[in-house]
Amino acid sequence: MTAETAPAESPNALPSGMVTFLFTDIEGSTKILKRLPDRAPDIFDRHNQIVRAALDRGGGHEVGTEGDAFFVAFAEADDALATCAEIQTALAAETWPDGGTIRVRMGVHTGTAAPRGDNYVALAIHQAARVVSAAHGGQIIVSDTTLSYTRGPPPGSVVPLGKFRVRDFDQPELLHRLDPRNVPIVDRPLRALPAGGHNLVKPPTSFVGRGREMREVAALLDTQQVLTLVGPGGTGKTRLAIECALAAVDDWDDGVWFVALADVDDDSLVPAAIADALGLAPSDSDRWPDVMSWARESRSLLVIDNVEHHMPACTELLPQLTRYSGVAVMTTSREPLGVAGEQQYRVGPLDVETPAVDSSDSDWSVAVQLFVDRARARRPDFDLDDATTLEVTHLCAELDGLPLAIEIAAARVAVMTVPEILVGLHDRFGLLKSSDRTLPTRHRTMADLLSWSYELLEPSEQVAFRRLGVFAGSFSVSAAGGALADDDLAVDDVPELVWSLVDKSLVVADLTEHGTRYRLLHTVEEFAEGLLIEHGEDLATGGRAARGLLDLVGPWLTPDRGWIGEVAVELANIRSLIARLALNDPETAQQLACSLARYHQAANSFRSGIEEVTRAAMSLDAPTPTRVVMLTALADLHLRCAETAKATELLDEAQVLADDVGAPEWEDAALDRTRGEILLREGRHDDAIHVADRALDRELSLHGQARMRNLAGIARYESGDLSGAFEALASELSIYEQLGFEARIASAHGNLAEIAMHLGQYDLAASHQQACLDLALEIGQPVMIAYSAIVAARLTARDGDWELAVRLQSSAQREMAAASHTLYSADQAELDALRVRATEKLGEDVVAAQSTLGADLGIVATASLATAVLAAVRAPPDPPTEGKPS
Repeated sequence: MTAETAPAESPNALPSGMVTFLFTDIEGSTKILKRLPDRAPDIFDRHNQIVRAALDRGGGHEVGTEGDAFFVAFAEADDALATCAEIQTALAAETWPDGGTIRVRMGVHTGTAAPRGDNYVALAIHQAARVVSAAHGGQIIVSDTTLSYTRGPPPGSVVPLGKFRVRDFDQPELLHRLDPRNVPIVDRPLRALPAGGHNLVKPPTSFVGRGREMREVAALLDTQQVLTLVGPGGTGKTRLAIECALAAVDDWDDGVWFVALADVDDDSLVPAAIADALGLAPSDSDRWPDVMSWARESRSLLVIDNVEHHMPACTELLPQLTRYSGVAVMTTSREPLGVAGEQQYRVGPLDVETPAVDSSDSDWSVAVQLFVDRARARRPDFDLDDATTLEVTHLCAELDGLPLAIEIAAARVAVMTVPEILVGLHDRFGLLKSSDRTLPTRHRTMADLLSWSYELLEPSEQVAFRRLGVFAGSFSVSAAGGALADDDLAVDDVPELVWSLVDKSLVVADLTEHGTRYRLLHTVEEFAEGLLIEHGEDLATGGRAARGLLDLVGPWLTPDRGWIGEVAVELANIRSLIARLALNDPETAQQLACSLARYHQAANSFRSGIEEVTRAAMSLDAPTPTRVVMLTALADLHLRCAETAKATELLDEAQVLADDVGAPEWEDAALDRTRGEILLREGRHDDAIHVADRALDRELSLHGQARMRNLAGIARYESGDLSGAFEALASELSIYEQLGFEARIASAHGNLAEIAMHLGQYDLAASHQQACLDLALEIGQPVMIAYSAIVAARLTARDGDWELAVRLQSSAQREMAAASHTLYSADQAELDALRVRATEKLGEDVVAAQSTLGADLGIVATASLATAVLAAVRAPPDPPTEGKPS
């Protein structure tokens, strides 16, 4: 259809193009309704009649109403202003009942818009709504944009009110007040923040992440309260406070004001710092009364930065401001103020997680996003591939997700690669220096930041903080008490000091299912450790910490579930203390290394145990009785991987040392048990029996007796003495049940099941193996679960279910391979024989297919299958009843 033949536009069609929008709203309509409930409907109806009559004459299109508010569109700005003037004139001339005077506020703004059905979707609508929200009853507020589209003289006086920060406008908007002739002027300040109505400075860098934190802080901000953003140095408390304040500017009629206290030298100057930030006139007298006078008439948000530097003054003064209904205070601090009514919001490090391969920018963690953003500011071509993403993620994790540290490190990409930055973290405080002169002095390096925080501590807190640098991992309050307390620091004071350091954001509290543990962020821990060494306290503190750990996880304790769990939690501390004490307290370090070896044995992590204990053995070479046990434990780990030659070499070294210095009382059978194990691996069963019997003739501890009974039982089994083997292993089980050593109890049940199988007592074998399996599942012993699956495979093969037998056996072999566990030769021969028989019954293709299925079974599914088989053997079905008398 051409323009010449198009129909004329309907006079009722909504205008499009440059449209002027008017919003009106009755001020205090709810009060009128409450005051005059019977007459209010008539009053509002009269208001509506006046408005609609003016709209009809002025060409306004009523787009919508909500309650007593009108939303109107005009094709011409002049018509909109003329209609507003007419409405206000008519309302002013109307006789209203007492208490029912109608005062309407109006906001006018012009922008591009096109109708969508009987409504609009346009930014200008939201902007016009913001303009009316700034008005008071009786006022017509007009945007400068609207005035620029008028053609004739205005219907009254136009008063420029200045530029205001109005939400939904990108820049401050110049607003005007239209005062119609013969209408009382309402000369009240707008309910909008003047463009100069705050002193916040938008930081030059982009704000990355923290969307959730901004929403949560916004929800907490309210009048008559103090909200404290609490967190350690470098987490971005100040930046978060500024961004939240900028986002809230429109919510505070009299402004948002930022007060920096970090460079204020004395508590007495805090009132002056606040008064100066508010722009109050200088005074020779105390400035605080001036601030309080301002607060009485203000609706403002104060942002007070770094209050921990002047805690006494802030805790006294800031709550006074919130006595007035219009003032709220948001502070940043390493610790809460502890005043009545205070809300606390913890600001933690940025989230760091390993990204998926082929991840896009949107999949990066917030920490990685921050690094990339700051890196591109220095090197615009900086980008991440899969490998670099992982490196940056690792780097951010090493920096604890601390925004300040990440920003400083990212600036190094101009001269260093990411791997080089990672290497540079070994000199963390040398690397983490910023050349950005816009940063406060204390933020130029992480060391300066932490030094500043440290200097604010009380003397006892300083002692506690630097001594906590001895912990490389998390710690409990009791562990801290043992490590920190000495003649200068009472053990009873330690809990309060730890909690105080948590409040000051130098220590992080982690809630776990087992209780609260505490830790220092990596960067903070390195700083504290430096102070610990500088003060010459590292060895004494390390010794106390080690002795406390040995009380919990000493190698002389029963490695039950509780012990294994304690070691797992303390691994980082154990490893760190081994290195710290290696030169000056080698035997204590060796004892911790023995605990590590025992832990790897119990956890079936044989290969990693060999690597770790080998490193310890090389550095902890002092000739002590504990080194005898350490070498023996390392030999045992090698035996688990069938490395007999290396085990023999280590055992010979241990024997020579034991002949010279002896063995510790807490391990009186280690050499004999490991020697017997080597003999078993070599097939010298009678010699192994001799070693066991000779040791049992000595006076041994209960644990030593159990270990020798185990050796005697296995050796007699291998030599064909099944009855003697069963008796020895039953004795071992009894002892371990007395000791409560669950892993050994499970192992003893498994060994008894093996012998019962060979004795043809299959129900007894199934019972013992189920007991083994139940405990193995409870304590997380995959090798014992695998042994249980092997026994179940042999039992089900006996019943002719060869496919299930192959699946179970293949699953067991997979678990043992994963743990680097090697079977005795006789056990391996049993597995080989079962596979040969299965192949004869099923054929190679079926066996291969079932083996694949078994290898794909998870350990839980394997345990379930084994349990079903063992239960069937323990409780065979009743025989058929046909032919039996009733």
